[in-house]
Amino acid sequence: MRVKSPSIILSILLVSIAMSSCLNTDEVTEFSSNASITAFGIDTIYGVEYDFEIDQIRNLIYNRDSLPVSADTIIDKTLITTLSTAGMAVMSGDTLFNAEDSVNLLPAMNKSGSEGMKFKVYAADGITTRTYTLQVRVHRQDPDSLVWKNMPSFSTAINPGEQKAVVFNDELLVYTSYHTLYRTPATADPCVWTAAGVAGLPADVRLSTMLAYEGSLYAVSGSREVYRSADGLTWTAVPGLGNRVVALIGEVGGRLAGIVEGETDGKNYFNTCDGTAWSTDSPLQEVPEGFPLEGLCATHATNGNGIVKTVVVGEPYAGQEATVPWSTENGTLWVPYDTDAAACPVMSHPFMGYYGGEFCLWGGQMDAIYTSRTGIAWYETEEKFLLPEAFAGKTNYSIVIDPTVDANDKRDYIWVVFGGNGTANEVWRGRLNKLGFIEY
Repeated sequence: MRVKSPSIILSILLVSIAMSSCLNTDEVTEFSSNASITAFGIDTIYGVEYDFEIDQIRNLIYNRDSLPVSADTIIDKTLITTLSTAGMAVMSGDTLFNAEDSVNLLPAMNKSGSEGMKFKVYAADGITTRTYTLQVRVHRQDPDSLVWKNMPSFSTAINPGEQKAVVFNDELLVYTSYHTLYRTPATADPCVWTAAGVAGLPADVRLSTMLAYEGSLYAVSGSREVYRSADGLTWTAVPGLGNRVVALIGEVGGRLAGIVEGETDGKNYFNTCDGTAWSTDSPLQEVPEGFPLEGLCATHATNGNGIVKTVVVGEPYAGQEATVPWSTENGTLWVPYDTDAAACPVMSHPFMGYYGGEFCLWGGQMDAIYTSRTGIAWYETEEKFLLPEAFAGKTNYSIVIDPTVDANDKRDYIWVVFGGNGTANEVWRGRLNKLGFIEY
C-alpha cells in the first residue's frame, strides 16, 4: 500500500506527538530531530549482494562497486531491502516508503553531482527533515571484456627487416631499422606519429633484444655488445658489459638480468648488472637446457607472500612440445614452470604479460589467448578476453604493455604492432575494460 502527499505524513507525525503528550500531562516529551539514514540496501543482483555507502556530509547514498552492465533490466523493478533511519517517515517523491513495494531505480542510475533519486526523511519532532540523494552506479561496459581498437599506422612503407615496439618516456616507439624510428605519445588517441633518425646503433643490432631498464633503453648487437640510450635516439656502447652478452632478460629486483658467455668454457651463464657492469659474485648458474635464448619476453607478478617473481618465455627450440615459462626471484637462479597437465601449446614468437590479475600468453598464428593464475596451468580463453579475428595468421608483430603508474592516468594498454619482414604495418591498442574504470 502506498500513502501519498506530504500533508498525510505530517499529520501522522503530529498525531504521534499529540498522543505522546496526552499520556502524561505533567511531563514534557522531547522528540528527536535526527533525520539520518543509517543503512541502505537493495535486493541481490544475479545473486550478488552489493553494498551501499552513505556519505552523511553530502547526504549521498551510492554503491562503490558498480552493478553489472545488464543490471538496468533488474533495477527498474526491485526491492529496497534495507532502509534504516532515525526518523519517523521517509518519502520518495510524493510516496511514503514501503519496504514491500518494488521501486524503479533507473532514475538513480549513473547520476552524478546532485542528480539522482531523492529520499526525504522526517524526524520524530515533526519539524526537522533531511533529503538524501541515491545514485546507483552500473557498468556501461563489460568489465571482463578485452576491447581492441585499430589505430592509425605509422607508415605505409613495407619494411623488409625486423621491427620492435617499446613504450618509453610516455611514448610508443617503433624501430624499423638501426637508424629509423616512429614515435607517438602513448596517450594519444588516435596516434600522432612522427619519424625520427637514430644515431649510434650498429647495423647488426638485434632489435628484438631491446628493453627498458632504469630510465634507459638497452639492446644487444650481433657482435654481442650492449648499447644504451637515454632518449631512444642517441645510442652508445656500454664497454663495462663486454662483448659476450647472449641476451638481456629484463629487470629483476632492481637489477638488469641477462645471459653471458663464459670467458673460458664457452658456456652460457645467468648474471645481473646495474646497467654498466656485471656482478662479480660467483659461482654463476649455468643456463640449463631448454631455457630460451631468443625472443625473450619477461613480466613480473607478486605472489601471496608478497614476493615479486620475474617470469620469462621465449622462442621455442626444435622439437619443443609446450611453451614453458621460467621464473626467478634474483635473476641468477631460474626454475621452469613445466607441467604434465594443462601446458600451454608451443608457439613461435610468444608474448607473455601479467595483466588483469593473471598471466596471459599468446603468439604463433595470433588466434588464441591462454591465461594462468600461477604461470603453470594454462587454459585457452573462450569468451570476452579474446584477440580480434583480424589478428589471425599474422606472424610478424611486436607487443608491449603500457602499464598504469598513476591512478589518475589510466593506461594498461596492450599495443600490438604488426609489420616488418615484408608485411604490412598495422597498429592495434587493447585494454581490459575494468582496468580503465575510475575508482570512486
